[in-house]
Amino acid sequence: IPNAKHTIRDVATPTNQAEVACDPLHQIQPTHQDPKSDDQSPGVSAFAAIGVPDPEVIAPLEQPATRRRWRTYDPAGQPVSRLGIYYLLDETARLLATRSFDAVSALLRCPDFTKALVRHLPEPSEQPLSATAFLALIDKLRERSLPDQLSDALAAAKRSFGHQPEIEQGLQWIEEWMQRFRKESFGMVLSEYLSTVFADRTFNPLESAQDAFSDVAAAILDAESAFESTRSVFKKKLPPSDRFHLLLELIRQRRLYDERDPDHLDLEGWLELLWEDAPYLVVTGMNDHAVPESIVGHAFLPDSARRALGVPDNDDRFARDAYLLTSLIETRRNRGHQSAGRLDLIFGRQSESGDPLRPSRLLFQCSDEELPARTLQFFGGDAPASQPLPWTL
Repeated sequence: IPNAKHTIRDVATPTNQAEVACDPLHQIQPTHQDPKSDDQSPGVSAFAAIGVPDPEVIAPLEQPATRRRWRTYDPAGQPVSRLGIYYLLDETARLLATRSFDAVSALLRCPDFTKALVRHLPEPSEQPLSATAFLALIDKLRERSLPDQLSDALAAAKRSFGHQPEIEQGLQWIEEWMQRFRKESFGMVLSEYLSTVFADRTFNPLESAQDAFSDVAAAILDAESAFESTRSVFKKKLPPSDRFHLLLELIRQRRLYDERDPDHLDLEGWLELLWEDAPYLVVTGMNDHAVPESIVGHAFLPDSARRALGVPDNDDRFARDAYLLTSLIETRRNRGHQSAGRLDLIFGRQSESGDPLRPSRLLFQCSDEELPARTLQFFGGDAPASQPLPWTL
């Protein structure tokens, strides 16, 4: 690794990795690009690329890139679990299972849900209630009564807020949906529920949101078809909360793929970087669990069994990744008649949840004389960012 002291960077968290990865790209952006213009910097992808072997760094990278007016593209796609409709279904399932007022509050943070609720309130004699005004009323109810369950909130609304009947009417609308999920056909109620919540949403076929919504709707219909075709297998009828959790599990791992524009900045995985020809390459997530990828304690095929069977084992992965890193270095060290490229390697000291991480073993591949200094470089920096203490009275 040439000039390892400056090529290799260690930072605390995935969020810090994202900032450190984007800063130098922004500084060496071509001079003819105006970062303050309305253009979304189409020139960045022409001279730079970002490698993301650790998927935990992908989401934090989107924020600093957006601030610099860059558009990113993840070839691995976007999981359904990051979409608003999944959050809506997840919180509906939680309310159905627990009937907690916290789940009600979470549902009311979905704009489409709150707008649908307000839309179905009885017409008042005065000005119609807005979604924001209804949320303010719910805050009043929470402050005065501290309800634990949806039933507690309904009782408090009848007892203390008779002069503001909208609170009880809105909570009763939610309660009616929960009762319908329990008593009627799950698939039919779910379809009507989503149609009601998203009735006022306008989708543009040219935008990815339309594709995302239609894909999620298709996944829900597929899951419901699977439920119906296998219903005879279950001796006991599944309760609605279990049906919800099965449905969410079936669609959670589904991934959606947007169209890639030429000016998108690719966020590429480790194995794809071999084909990346950008002169400036920043590789984040250079930690031991991601590069080299290794299998530890597999229940059926541990590393010793893989070696005996002749299938790829941890030594093979290490050799492969050492070759890939060497290729990334050499193709930017000597670019023929072109100017020399640049490679930055970034590893994190801890995960987003605070778990400690080790630097990749590939970063220690150097002569014995260099090894002590490089080890001190990796482990002699600032302490990792500490987690904030929980708030107390």
